[in-house]
Amino acid sequence: MAMLLWTFNASAHDYEFTIDGICYGINETDGRDACKVVRGDRAYAGDITIPYKVKYRGRTYRVVSIAEKSFAGCRGLKSVKIGGLTSIGESAFADCKGLTRVSLSNITHIGSKAFSGCTGLTDLRMSNITHIGDNAFFGCKGLTSLNLSVVTHIGDSAFADCTGLTRVKLRSITQIGSYAFSGCRGLTTADIGAVTTISAYAFWNCSGLRNVILDYVTSIGDHAFGQCPRLKRVNVGKVTKYEDSAFDVGVRLSGRTNHR
Repeated sequence: MAMLLWTFNASAHDYEFTIDGICYGINETDGRDACKVVRGDRAYAGDITIPYKVKYRGRTYRVVSIAEKSFAGCRGLKSVKIGGLTSIGESAFADCKGLTRVSLSNITHIGSKAFSGCTGLTDLRMSNITHIGDNAFFGCKGLTSLNLSVVTHIGDSAFADCTGLTRVKLRSITQIGSYAFSGCRGLTTADIGAVTTISAYAFWNCSGLRNVILDYVTSIGDHAFGQCPRLKRVNVGKVTKYEDSAFDVGVRLSGRTNHR
């Protein structure tokens, strides 16, 4: 049976209520039929499913987002399944070190530091993500592969220090943020399909990187592939601009290019 609790909270939300152990907040600015997941009085733990809608006192509310820091530091949290809502706030799941599995069916926007420090995360399923904020998955050492086929924005340091990553496939994004994959020492292959701009230090210190596919890249920033000792040869045929320091000394570049 659902547990129901209604409280008034003037500082953060107009009202809060709890159903099945999950705390929801209502603000008039979100609309009369909308609510968001917020931080409760107790730490969340175990397996959690966040529904598309919840019903309270005869009214149905759409769950539209997860507020910032809602689950931050909940080390007993093991898995999260999110169905209908579309955005996750800043640091929403930061430092949930026991979190191993996340399923994001309709999420399109992941805020900065949303899963930062989730070192136990190994199973990440996200099919509709378009925006990944700065430091969103920083230090998620358990992740091994990423298929970001519909992502259009990857923020600075979004996957930095994800040392377990071995392969990354990017097909819709146009720009990779600074330090986005820096320190991913297990990364061996980066398939950068539709990307046009690789920002400074994007793959800095990816010491295992051997293979880079740059189909449509036109611009590569400072030290983007610096400290990648196993990267020996790169075809930069369509690149029109790159910094002298973009690659380590000794990397063989093939194809026609111009650079600063």
